[in-house]
Amino acid sequence: MKKYNVPEIAEGVFFVGIKDWNRRIFDALIPLPQGTSYNAYLVKGKEKTALIDTVNVGFEKELVKKIEQVISLTDLDYLVMNHAEPDHAGAIPYIMQTSEVVLLTSEKGEKMAQIYYQVPKERIKIVRDGDILELGVKL
Repeated sequence: MKKYNVPEIAEGVFFVGIKDWNRRIFDALIPLPQGTSYNAYLVKGKEKTALIDTVNVGFEKELVKKIEQVISLTDLDYLVMNHAEPDHAGAIPYIMQTSEVVLLTSEKGEKMAQIYYQVPKERIKIVRDGDILELGVKL
């Protein structure tokens, strides 16, 4: 199994994102001559673990391999979808199929997750302003 660089950028926070060297344009407008990155972060608390965003379609397996260098995918508790664009959310179906994770998103995000990524309503938790996600860590 290939070993990936998974830096711990703060205590319990790991960068599990991907570099896409081949992508050449963003939103049909912005040139990307050196490719782009899909930023995803694994936040590991003492009791729970959350994945913040995913990666574009085609990079799901690499994302999972990076996660599994830190924890087993079966130990992933939450997946945070900040917004539904594929470069942030494209791997949601893959993660949802291979774990029992709960998707955390906004009320509008819930609808998008159901439409674009076929996430069942019972696996989505709506997050509102002021909500706190407890992972078992005090900052």
